[in-house]
Amino acid sequence: MYWKEEAFASLTDVWGMVYGIDSDSYKLLSKIQENFFLVNVVDNDFICGDMPKLFETFMEENKESLS
Repeated sequence: MYWKEEAFASLTDVWGMVYGIDSDSYKLLSKIQENFFLVNVVDNDFICGDMPKLFETFMEENKESLS
């Protein structure tokens, strides 16, 4: 959770100030900050691995849960 807070803080603290607090863009950034998860995925087989295929398969198999 610590990394999420630090990474997402820049959404409103830095980028949000570019648009202004009352803007739709700031509201969107705030919504992302409050509702999204930060995920780090590492492909340990980076030479022969196929990360895009892994995500494609995961999303296809879980499309009902993801919608």
